[in-house]
Amino acid sequence: MRAWLGGLLLLVLAGEPAAQVRSPFPEDVPPEHFTFFQYPTDVLGFKDAPEGAELTPEGTIFTGYTELIFLRGYTFRPFPLRQDIWLEKGYLPVHHWRYQIDGLDYRFTGFAAPLELNAEKPLVIFLRVRVSNKAQTPRKMLLSVGTRYQPPEAEGNGRYSPSRHRFRRPATPKVKGMYLQAGVPFSPDWSFRFEHRALLRNGKLLFCWQGPDSAEFWAYPGYPTAPGKSFLQPVVPSSPVGLVRFVRKLLPGQQVTVTLKMPYAPVAASSPEAEQIQRLSFEDAKGEVVRFWEELLARGMQISLPEAKPVNVYKASLVYDLIARDRLGEDFVQKVNEFQYDAFWLRDGSYIVRSYDLGGYHDIARQCLDFFFRWQREDGNFLSQGGQYDGWGQTLWAFGQHYRLTRDREFGERALPAIMRAAEWLRRQMNADSLHIMPVSTPGDNEAIRHGHITGHNFWALAGLKNAIALAEGIGKNKEARELRKLYARLRKNFLRALKQALKRTDNYIPPALDKPGGQDWGNLLAVYPEEILRPDDPAVTETLRRTRQKYREGLMTYADTRYLHHYLTMKNTETWVIRGDQQEALAEFYAILAHTSATQAGFEFSLRPWADRDFHANLAPHGWFAAKYRNLLRDMLVREEGSEL
Repeated sequence: MRAWLGGLLLLVLAGEPAAQVRSPFPEDVPPEHFTFFQYPTDVLGFKDAPEGAELTPEGTIFTGYTELIFLRGYTFRPFPLRQDIWLEKGYLPVHHWRYQIDGLDYRFTGFAAPLELNAEKPLVIFLRVRVSNKAQTPRKMLLSVGTRYQPPEAEGNGRYSPSRHRFRRPATPKVKGMYLQAGVPFSPDWSFRFEHRALLRNGKLLFCWQGPDSAEFWAYPGYPTAPGKSFLQPVVPSSPVGLVRFVRKLLPGQQVTVTLKMPYAPVAASSPEAEQIQRLSFEDAKGEVVRFWEELLARGMQISLPEAKPVNVYKASLVYDLIARDRLGEDFVQKVNEFQYDAFWLRDGSYIVRSYDLGGYHDIARQCLDFFFRWQREDGNFLSQGGQYDGWGQTLWAFGQHYRLTRDREFGERALPAIMRAAEWLRRQMNADSLHIMPVSTPGDNEAIRHGHITGHNFWALAGLKNAIALAEGIGKNKEARELRKLYARLRKNFLRALKQALKRTDNYIPPALDKPGGQDWGNLLAVYPEEILRPDDPAVTETLRRTRQKYREGLMTYADTRYLHHYLTMKNTETWVIRGDQQEALAEFYAILAHTSATQAGFEFSLRPWADRDFHANLAPHGWFAAKYRNLLRDMLVREEGSEL
């Protein structure tokens, strides 16, 4: 496996300038546990649960309410940054990580599940720590478990800032399911106490444990306490508080196990939920979680390849997207992740729905699409973020794609009136626009253009109309289909006229905006995929691929004028290479994408600087849009539709 990865990186980095880069292969980590990120983050969550805990680079568990920490030795030293981590079977959301320190082997296992596997009930984090003596002589284990509200600004030599690798909390609830991550603000008035093998804060359960009886209790490092005795929160939010220390002399080959259960949101210690949490068996819960995910994965499309990594990323990506989805009453809100992108975007959601549909999860896709209708404004536009008019076309594309794959007439009947209202919005906008295309906007994201005609908004509008026409025709609404075809033809004619003028100014490179210089490559890379607007061999497509390839670093597309690597932006081009039949280019990008994932199969967005420290800072993984685009890409590399052909 190490040889495979080495060859993979040589393929990915061929032709790149020489640079001094810290080795991505820690010597004490098995190569099959290779993680590209210097400070990887992961999510402990469950399908449709409205929150998820962060497994931090230090191996702690961070929620919107507290952070569960692990310390060692007499002086309560933190564990080093975790490097050796893997998933159960390579793709299930049961995380394992390990440290080997002073002859002791510390193996952690963590996962999350709501009570009774019901996403509307409290989410519980399950942890097991198994410490073994691998030395030839006796060793003394001193393992402490406690809490802190947040990490310090810097640890160790000060170069690493833990606080930059946490999601912001508490998030402020906004309309229609935006920013849903829960949490509480810090309070210096919190009161703690140990009681019945549990730590309570203001009478609410923070965590409980099972383990050796030889435990010590500390209010803070250096300040012992006893069960039933109250103590206060330190004024400094990063101070450890409420530490239980397990002490055991281990002979060679001996081991000891500590299991912990932590509700994501603290529950009243006297509540039925707290009693249920304390009774739960780690092994039983783990078995139920494994069975749940295995059964869910088994009912979708199966991919078998000689290499495990591409398939494991495919499976884990589905899991990550389902963890990012929330059930809120009757709504299923498809978010991007449980961290900094704990929100809904039409653009991300449309790709994720497409991933569900292509994988055979039409029921899940339909549940998500029902939430899209909430984002149609009174004027008919579909808009989730101001100025981001790509959501108009992405919604119609998602509606049409779902119908074309399922032939769900009931859905088509529901969607068409919304589509026609959206079409009327576009018609009014085109009539008023100087170029008679999608209107001028300032997306505030992606293309980073101010007040321009965004190329990608028009590609998306045409893709959306193509699929809206197919939906209308499919349910026999010929009058509506004719209206949509006329609108499509008019938009296409006007857009191609404006694009032709732009191409004269750019020497045949498709620019981010039709009438403004500069900007960032984004929707301008969508001439061929997800719908063929220009021919795959169009000279403008070829030149745009050539020009954007010049911006690649480490085999990936970059963003912000080559300042950052961008993981899933790359796949816009990769899909185009696939459609053009350029297999070598597509495969090189595919392996570059894989080489920049974690051992837990997570992808990122951006913020990593090329040839630097492999640190995405607060732009935390896993990223749900990456996950969906990867699943769609791998499927399209194996089987895809082209017109009426498969």
